[in-house]
Amino acid sequence: MNFKRSNKGGNLYPPKKIEKIIGRRQVQVGTELKDVQLEYLVKWVSLSHHHDTWVPESWVLNNDRARVINFQRKFPINSGSVPVLVDERKPEWLKIDRVIACREKVDSDNSLYEVEKPSITGPKKNGKYEFLVKWMGLDYCDATWEDSCNEELLGTADKLVERHQKANERVETDSGHPVGLSLKEQPTYLNGGILHGYQLQGIKWLLNNFEQRRNVILADEMGLGKTIQAIAFLVCMKNEKLNSKPVLVIAPKSTLPGWDQEFRKWGSDLNVILYQGDKDSRSCIREHEFYTSTKRVLFDVLVTSFELAMVDNFVLQKFKWSSVIVDEGHRIKNFRSKLGTLLKQQATDFRLLLTMRWALEKQYKLLLSLCA
Repeated sequence: MNFKRSNKGGNLYPPKKIEKIIGRRQVQVGTELKDVQLEYLVKWVSLSHHHDTWVPESWVLNNDRARVINFQRKFPINSGSVPVLVDERKPEWLKIDRVIACREKVDSDNSLYEVEKPSITGPKKNGKYEFLVKWMGLDYCDATWEDSCNEELLGTADKLVERHQKANERVETDSGHPVGLSLKEQPTYLNGGILHGYQLQGIKWLLNNFEQRRNVILADEMGLGKTIQAIAFLVCMKNEKLNSKPVLVIAPKSTLPGWDQEFRKWGSDLNVILYQGDKDSRSCIREHEFYTSTKRVLFDVLVTSFELAMVDNFVLQKFKWSSVIVDEGHRIKNFRSKLGTLLKQQATDFRLLLTMRWALEKQYKLLLSLCA
């Protein structure tokens, strides 16, 4: 990254526009106690938080006074007091979540490199390539192109190649040998922890119903692990090659982080995409996470909210799903008829509704209609 000098000193700043101000501090600039100045922490447009810069207040005022004023309103300084340190960044924003694209650095034409080619594992180390990085805790709209080839970046770039190769080599299967009836103990590939006996029974029950293409409702008390059972069922389905089609999970927005956490624990071998965020984030996901360059489906599981399933139903209808899982069906009050219509519009082999036992007892016919 090339930097330029400011007009009023020797400081170096990126040749980018200010995206936002995310911090403030007071620093000593001389030997006297009064020799202090305010500095603001600047996030630059199209650069990651690794490039955030502490910039003197005078420079920021000269370049973007409005942002300084807005920041001061948000974090006012009491008269006569020393400004406290403000830093809105979170540590995970500096950690790579995943690399989602790769391209050759060509000045005249930044065309995307075909990431599934194994030859990328060689030349990528010589600085010819840059990688589109999604950062932990940030949406896809905050993804940035990076060309610094450290070990962390190269490791996640290798995983990008593996995801594309795996998707292109996936064999289309719609059925396999019966698994549910033969499941006697926890498979070794379910290595996220030790399953309880009733959870193993639940997984076996789900597999049996999936093999018979019979839609079902899984209802129990809170905290008994419906999410884990559902994820373990999907892991079994993929490992036993019962079905190669992708899976759609629709859940309340507040539960998406929980689904993500459990998938990372129990289904780390699955390519799971959280389809969330603003319009730009979802556009980025569709561009980089949906298909390989040969138009094969890239992901194993797509997890999204009720609201976005409604908004982007036209996107979801393009896929043929092996399973559609609806979480916390009892919380769907204003979406029941719409969700029922949405579910019927999805081409799927199997529907699973997760809910609470008390909700099933009270709303049996209604919940059953969502699985019909």
